[in-house]
Amino acid sequence: MIFGAALAVVFAVELLWALSRGGATAAFGGEGVASVADIGRVLFTDYKFAFEVTSILILVAMVGAVILARKEDPASLPRAGGK
Repeated sequence: MIFGAALAVVFAVELLWALSRGGATAAFGGEGVASVADIGRVLFTDYKFAFEVTSILILVAMVGAVILARKEDPASLPRAGGK
């Protein structure tokens, strides 16, 4: 419970920091992108923070999906009557 609350605070601080920067734009610019290497260079330099946050969110979503899809073993569930 405490870990989840701390993680939520960290994400909120990162979101406020990212929104307060203000100078970043969502476009690559007026000219076209020449190659995949250029896209990779831009992702890992100019948009590194957004790229890392997105990767963390995808990882959390995958772990959550595994936990939600996991089936409980009926033998491990507590039985009525305390036996």
